[in-house]
Order: sequence, then structure tokens, then C-alpha cells
Amino acid sequence: MGHMDAPLTTYLFRDGHFAPSGDTIVCVADRLTVEAALGRGQLETLFQRGAVYTDDAMKLDYIGVWGARNASRLRRLLRECGFEIVIDRRRPPNVRLRYFMHGRRQARRFRMQRALSVGLLRNS
Repeated sequence: MGHMDAPLTTYLFRDGHFAPSGDTIVCVADRLTVEAALGRGQLETLFQRGAVYTDDAMKLDYIGVWGARNASRLRRLLRECGFEIVIDRRRPPNVRLRYFMHGRRQARRFRMQRALSVGLLRNS
């Protein structure tokens, strides 16, 4: 299943949405490419977590994982699928965290999660 045509850019950056310290490492790449390589829904199966970032203007989704070990493992899995990996140590331009999955919990929309975390919503 080699994909040697062009290198795959993976973005490696820090995001404050996953831990109180606010400096969690996140690694994401183009969602369609990752899902074609690993299978749809496989990030949650393989890592027990996943995050989707969206560039609304370009209508692009990026999918990935958080945590330094998971980031390294994701890049290794993609290399094993035949990708040459290029690491861009910046957040993809113009993206927002759309939702994240953790464990067996359903995918949670980020705005809803943020509202819950600050106590704005009660038993909806």
C-alpha cells in the first residue's frame, strides 16, 4: 500500500485544550490521507484517542493524536504504510479544534466540551 508520490506533512505543535498545563504535544495530518492509510475510525481504536482540526475556509480536516509518545507512534505507523513523513513544527494555518475522542466515549464537539468544562450547561 505504498504512497511514495509525495511526502506527507504531519504537523507537530502544542495545544492547550488537552491538559491543564496547556502544552500538550499534538500531531495531525490530512484526514483523508490518514484514514486511507490506517482505515476510518482507526485512530480511536489504535490510540484510544483522536482529535480533528478543521480549516473551514479551505474545507480541510486534519486528524491526529495528542501526547508525545502517541505522536511518535502515529508517524511510525504512517511510515510503515509507505509514507515519507515531513514534520512541520507549526499548527496548520487557520484551523480550529473541532472535536476530540477519548477512550470509549463518543466524539465530543469541542464547543460543547468547553461549555461543560466551565459549567455553562447543566443536565441538557
